[in-house]
Amino acid sequence: MDGSLYGVTPAGGPPAASPCYKVGCGTVFQLTPPAAGGSRWTKSILYVFPSRVGDGRDPNADIVFDSHGNLYGTTYAGGTSSYGTVFQLTPPTQPGAAWAETVLHNFTGGSDGGYPIGGLVVGANGSLYGTASYSGVPNDSGTVFDLTPPSVAGGEWTFSVLHTFPANSKDGATPASTMVFDESGDLYGTTWSGGSTACYLGCGTVFKLAPPLEPGGSWTETVLHDWPNSEQVPNVSVVVFNSGLLYGTTEFLGAKDVGSAFTLAP
Repeated sequence: MDGSLYGVTPAGGPPAASPCYKVGCGTVFQLTPPAAGGSRWTKSILYVFPSRVGDGRDPNADIVFDSHGNLYGTTYAGGTSSYGTVFQLTPPTQPGAAWAETVLHNFTGGSDGGYPIGGLVVGANGSLYGTASYSGVPNDSGTVFDLTPPSVAGGEWTFSVLHTFPANSKDGATPASTMVFDESGDLYGTTWSGGSTACYLGCGTVFKLAPPLEPGGSWTETVLHDWPNSEQVPNVSVVVFNSGLLYGTTEFLGAKDVGSAFTLAP
């Protein structure tokens, strides 16, 4: 990369009619650093989410690149069923040309999930891993999913659910952060609710998903921690250190109930 920064805005772009009303459906942008001695960065809009049926809207903050320079992200809403999307932006082959958007998955709000809040992480095989905050059952239990790239260029990606968070259980519910891998290929994430019954819908959890021992097997989910008090809400991705320590934050708790930073030791 050339040192540019990439990000999204959940609204913006040309004013649109319903469902984005007058605020626009969101954008993906690039900030290019100034030339030597300069002070101003140059902003470019890579993609504007239209209000048409079938495309996403309200993109989530975390976006990620693969080794080929393609950019991936999720949208909270939009798509063919209005439950959100997973999208790909492919860089242009000619300087100054437009980036090309492809919707890799339209969430249906059923067993595949819906309303993704976190972003994606790219696995060693080029697969995309993410979470959806809703799974078509009470209490918005949510799912963890995988999108496997096609074996031939231009083919369709394969969507699979790796784990469904069951409602009304000690498991987590409503995953809302971008997951992270450790060196062994285990996935870690957080959920807003679930776990302890001290809260109406649970106080939130940190979870781990271990990959199957054999191809085609099931991933194994373990709740590493659930908070015993109300309104703790782990609200961002965890960070994994080489020692196996996990670090993260909560939206509430702490000395003045305005949040805390935590660590989990293996």
